[in-house]
Amino acid sequence: MVFYDKVPRKPIALGEKVCQNSRKNMEEKFIKLTKKKLKTVFEKCNSLYFDNQVPTPKYFELWTPSKRIAGWVRCVWNKTSKSRDAALHISDQFYWTEENLVKTMVHEMIHLLIEDYKRPLSFWRRLLGKDHEQDFKDKMNELNEKYNLDIAIRVKYMKKYMKKKE
Repeated sequence: MVFYDKVPRKPIALGEKVCQNSRKNMEEKFIKLTKKKLKTVFEKCNSLYFDNQVPTPKYFELWTPSKRIAGWVRCVWNKTSKSRDAALHISDQFYWTEENLVKTMVHEMIHLLIEDYKRPLSFWRRLLGKDHEQDFKDKMNELNEKYNLDIAIRVKYMKKYMKKKE
């Protein structure tokens, strides 16, 4: 699960597909977020960063339980096979750049790899915004060192990408 920290709003101008950040004075192109796009980015990241070791979640969803949550992995009980499957959620309440989506996706893929979403106490701790466990941090640090991805547990920069209510 990726949260952004509560920070004061920075002045930004939002266009249909472009965000101009006044601090950096640069334009960012946004992508259209779809379940198909999530699956494509998942497959690309799995191949590039995880040697295809991350199991594909059963569901790709475009919502999260809170507007502060950019990404989330949850456990889904499969009644037929009597097993636990995963659902990967990326919030549609943000404008997404390719870079931000990849960072969030890799963060959530670490949860899928170490299967901490299946641990009940870990799930509730993460939902309440508590620190991630050491196995998560170790894998995150390994990927950051190896690929220079800048994956984080809390991300401040996502606040500026939040969609405003119209």
